[in-house]
Amino acid sequence: MSINIQEVVPYTEAAVEAKLPKTLHDWQAAATSSIKNISDHSKHFQSFFQRWSNMGIILSLTVSLLNALLAAHVQPASYLCHLVSGTR
Repeated sequence: MSINIQEVVPYTEAAVEAKLPKTLHDWQAAATSSIKNISDHSKHFQSFFQRWSNMGIILSLTVSLLNALLAAHVQPASYLCHLVSGTR
């Protein structure tokens, strides 16, 4: 049984060199593309964490409101009914 080394190690030195940019313009294009990809990923993660941060703030405010209502011995459901109906 023989093993074909090209199947085991497809990335020979020649194959790697063939994929490298050849001219300064190619290198600049590759660098610009890499920077754009990093920027796009950065914006995606920033948006993701901003969204979770906003949800955390809303959750925190909701819990604080419920704690304040319970500390004042007000049932949240009845308090909301009073707010809607305009009575106390």
